Amino acid sequence: MMGGRNPLLSIDLIHTLSLYHTVFSVPENTGVTLSGSPSSPRSALHAAMILHVVTNPTAADTVLSGLAFPSLPPLHPLLLSEISTVANSLRRLYLACALTPYRGVTYPQKGKERPAVEAVIRDGLKLGAQCHYLDGIPSLFIANDVLQKGVVEWENGDLDKPERAWIGVLLREKTVHNLVTGSVWATSLLFSLIQELTVLWAVAASSRVAAYNKFVARIEELGLPAAVDAKPVLDGKEVMKLLGAPPGPWTGTILARVVEWQLEHPEGTKQECEAWLREEQAAGRISTTNATIKRGQDAGEDAKTKKAKR
Repeated sequence: MMGGRNPLLSIDLIHTLSLYHTVFSVPENTGVTLSGSPSSPRSALHAAMILHVVTNPTAADTVLSGLAFPSLPPLHPLLLSEISTVANSLRRLYLACALTPYRGVTYPQKGKERPAVEAVIRDGLKLGAQCHYLDGIPSLFIANDVLQKGVVEWENGDLDKPERAWIGVLLREKTVHNLVTGSVWATSLLFSLIQELTVLWAVAASSRVAAYNKFVARIEELGLPAAVDAKPVLDGKEVMKLLGAPPGPWTGTILARVVEWQLEHPEGTKQECEAWLREEQAAGRISTTNATIKRGQDAGEDAKTKKAKR
């Protein structure tokens, strides 16, 4: 269906024939219990129509199933960059749009709540990781919540660390950008925007497009696209040697702070990072025995302090 020449028309046909809940559902014999029912199938068509508009800005289409295509401003080129360069990304986005009614619906798996779209893809559509359907689409829905919140916080200046580091950490979230699952930050942002526009439809749509365009323009200005995949300037062994500590859960926490440092100091050298890390240890701001807990406490205190200063 999504692999055909016109996935939008496929979604429209499913909608017109009232087949949505037949095609996109979780079979009862799977034992999967959803947290709620999907919303109106019409939202799937809305999302697909918006995707069509933003990826075909010169198309002459005006109406589909009695719905007028929304008129939207052009998107920042980076938001569409993966679609033109990575095979199957558009196909995956159309299927994700088709699953829009399941946004916010979850199901329990091994003690954790997972997006219901995962169960629909795996048990209903019987699709696996080909084209990154099973691993990539659930990530898009999780990233949607992270990014919508993030864009609003950035607009409001509600940042708990320097801007470049704050945005960089947001883009490096595993659900937002992870090449293993086919997740690329630009496409995650594009899907997040589409989900916002699906709710708004024509009302205030232009202002949200402008907000995302401004956010992506700032990402570009800060030189962050190249930093999203950058490895820490210090690896785990180097950090352990530098701090004189054995390996442990603390290592990942410290490496995350190293990444924050290099995002904040794009011209910084490895030697400068080493000096900073020694200073942090000497000042008691990092711990190699209980780093995970201490870092969380410090982060919360730092955030409150910085927000109070603003």
